[in-house]
Amino acid sequence: MKALLRCPQLGPTRLLGLTVHSLKSLVYKNSYKEAAMTRCARVLVLAGLSMLLSVSPSVTFSQTTSGTVNGVVRDETGAVKNEATGVEVVVKTNPSGYYTFVNVQPGSYTVGVKVSGFKTALQPKFAVGVNQTVTHDFALSVGEITQTIEVTAEAALIQQSTSELGTVISEQAVKELPLNGRNFTQLLTLTPGAIPVNTAQGNSGGTGFNAPLALPGSTFIIPSVNGQWNRTNLFLLDGIVNEYFFGSSYAILPIIDAVQEFKVQSHNDKAEYGGVLGGVINVVSKSGGNQLHGSGWEFLRNDVFDARDPFKDAASKSPTPFRQNMFGATVGGPVYIPKVYNGKDKTWFFFGYEGWRYSRAQQQLYNVPTDQELSGDFSNSLVKQTIYDPLTTRVDPNNPQAFIRTPFLNNIIPADRINPMALQYIQTYYDQPVGTGVAGFNAINTHPLKSNANTYQVKIDHRFGNNDSIWYRYSDLSNPQTIPVTLKVDFLYDQHPKNTALGWNHLFGPALILDSRFGFVTEPVEQFGAATPGFDPMQQLGYGGLETFGPVSLLLAAPYVNNFINTPRPNIDRQYHFAEGLSWLRGNHYLKFGLQYVWQTRDNLTTQHQYNFSNEQTADPNNLAASGNSLASALLGLPQQATFRNQSYRTQYASMGFYGQDEWKLSPKLTVNIGLRWDHYSVPHLTKGVNNGFDWSTGDWLIGGGKLPPACKDVGKAPCIPG
Repeated sequence: MKALLRCPQLGPTRLLGLTVHSLKSLVYKNSYKEAAMTRCARVLVLAGLSMLLSVSPSVTFSQTTSGTVNGVVRDETGAVKNEATGVEVVVKTNPSGYYTFVNVQPGSYTVGVKVSGFKTALQPKFAVGVNQTVTHDFALSVGEITQTIEVTAEAALIQQSTSELGTVISEQAVKELPLNGRNFTQLLTLTPGAIPVNTAQGNSGGTGFNAPLALPGSTFIIPSVNGQWNRTNLFLLDGIVNEYFFGSSYAILPIIDAVQEFKVQSHNDKAEYGGVLGGVINVVSKSGGNQLHGSGWEFLRNDVFDARDPFKDAASKSPTPFRQNMFGATVGGPVYIPKVYNGKDKTWFFFGYEGWRYSRAQQQLYNVPTDQELSGDFSNSLVKQTIYDPLTTRVDPNNPQAFIRTPFLNNIIPADRINPMALQYIQTYYDQPVGTGVAGFNAINTHPLKSNANTYQVKIDHRFGNNDSIWYRYSDLSNPQTIPVTLKVDFLYDQHPKNTALGWNHLFGPALILDSRFGFVTEPVEQFGAATPGFDPMQQLGYGGLETFGPVSLLLAAPYVNNFINTPRPNIDRQYHFAEGLSWLRGNHYLKFGLQYVWQTRDNLTTQHQYNFSNEQTADPNNLAASGNSLASALLGLPQQATFRNQSYRTQYASMGFYGQDEWKLSPKLTVNIGLRWDHYSVPHLTKGVNNGFDWSTGDWLIGGGKLPPACKDVGKAPCIPG
């Protein structure tokens, strides 16, 4: 028996890399003559228009993007036919009538069987999703081959051929369901067992520490899958790692119109699935075809459509200025260079672009020091508490175990006690009080949060012949942001992730297929602060170490605004990924062997230069909670804590896995999945920088990168070891 996967555009001899079990003979029992007859059946699979014309599955952590179609042909049941792209592939069944199509790209299919002496059996159109195994059995009836019997069946309630569990989010859902910010992760909750549990870190979506890259204010979901921690998921793009490992989220946000579909693998009972505790989110990008197709879009939000916020817009007669535009276009088809090259039937491309422009006034209400407070007069302070003179700290004569202090007369700090460096810093880098129209606040940040992004994606597919095909994809996203902290201070945050992948599919024969995949993802992040006055006034005031530790921040306690000037903190994560998968069809066995290797590195520079002031330095030692003022502590030049840091380090670690598995079809009603997997995860190693912790390779506890600081008695200053 032979099976054929055909594409009318390509012609009847155009073969894809799809294969099934080899066949020597297929025995049908004729119920009329009660005799055994050997027949050869042709199984036709015509690919859907949305299906890739080049079959090249991706494997990562032994995860594939392609699916499988299998079944058995008997007297009473049928055949395989796909009518989407029109690609035709010849396959053979085994002596028992079993057939299997592997490496089937996601798309719509129909299945049909043609055998001389029997009526043609046809299974209506069905879908093959990411990593999905679809089983269709057929029973043939005696008759003319020109007669067709259409088999109508309900969708299977259980997976008949594999024990893995997962949910495919189809192209229709991806394209048609409304998504705030066009973020595909909102669709993850369509998966049973996926709960939207977002952690405190990174919950602001692109504008906060450890946040996934997203349009500000948009909705995104990093779910808990089947009760696992939501930071134990794995994001893949075309089967290649697309993970921001430091934040446990995706690296590249895919363009919705460039997504074919994706699957959430939620229960990994097959050996080829591993390396992760939570869910595996495998996104498949679109490829071009023989016909030129494209799309374009523009989504916008604008304050002209908004109502006035009675709280944030209390001092304004109109809504907060707001501009949000998301726009883009895609185009895909055969590679064609007039008079030079015609890629129809062999080379296809797909290109996508999406950008967003976001600008919205922060309208953040807060408190800043008043001129009266900065003069040392706290008699009418924002903090209605008594301030105490720390120079009067002494042992309580009535309780030798406690201390007492004397309050400042009339809650006023003498002018000669005020530290000029602290006073002039606050006057230079803190906002001036204004009327906000809202009780309890004397400042408002009207500067806009700006976020601009440009995403590019290009994919090339090429077939060298019937036995070899390759594909290449490159994705690039640039997202600089300006986040106003106050009217004088901005936080500048720039992300520029890239993801590239290359795949090769080779057929050694009709029953032996090799998939090779290599991918690289990088996530560089630049973050630093900017101030309207610049940083020269800091040096002029006498603050040193600016070149080493970055700009200075003087931080006060609530209710004053946290006027933090971010110091330079560039970091970059890299992941290199290589995977091999070998599929072998032998009799009733679908054997699969594979390996994966991921090398990860992280380079980081951490600088910090700040002074933290609290109420305690000017509080009553016996009533710390209801006395003191952090601004008074700052004017006296008494920080609770000072931090100076300049640390550059690099971590690197590898993970690898090997597996072998067998899908053994004992009968049409019984399939046995057998597999063995081995995974290895190395402990992160610091190749440079400060390592404070346990060294697993030596068993030593390391301080300062393995070299202990000198004794304090020898150097008399930090860092040192007391003694």
